Amino acid sequence: MPMLIRKHCRFFQPKLQSRLGRFFQDQKGVAAILVALALPVLIGTMGLATETSYWFMHQRSMQNAADAAAIAAATNATSSYASEAQGVAAQYGFSNGSGNITVTVANPNTAKNCSQNCYTVTVSDKVPLWLSQVIGYAGNTTVNKKGMTALSAAAVATSASAYPYCILALNGSVTQDLTTNGAPKANLAGCNIMANSSATCPRS
Repeated sequence: MPMLIRKHCRFFQPKLQSRLGRFFQDQKGVAAILVALALPVLIGTMGLATETSYWFMHQRSMQNAADAAAIAAATNATSSYASEAQGVAAQYGFSNGSGNITVTVANPNTAKNCSQNCYTVTVSDKVPLWLSQVIGYAGNTTVNKKGMTALSAAAVATSASAYPYCILALNGSVTQDLTTNGAPKANLAGCNIMANSSATCPRS
């Protein structure tokens, strides 16, 4: 009986060693294993790149809406300036109160790059996350306990007062619209002289 066991072991061990040797030397399927291990990172990176592009394009659309809405509010310049601005923003696809969209309109005394008659419009939106979550990005805000990315765009416009002209000369067939003598003695209190071509104002 002991002799049979030893013979069996001599037969089994070389065969097992041969199979293990071939297994460790076989390189078939290595690329598939590496790709499988790297797949979550690849998907997450591609997802983040795609979403970043979408965020940029969405924010640019929001900026266009904010610019147009601010100009509309400043042009309106009445008590209905806010509804005017929100109506224009809605035409650009950003309707106030729709989904996560907020269109805020204000008429502060001063604003950035504006000293008076200022109209400000801020368009805000929250967009959902997709593949970027694979690499652990949880967004910068939450809605119903779900991570989202908050985007915003702001614009400022001013309602400039109309220039009161006492004398207005528009270029016709002549090369010079306006010629005055003794202009420094002219008393044009509260209004101006305007020509859309050349003008000569010699001193008397």
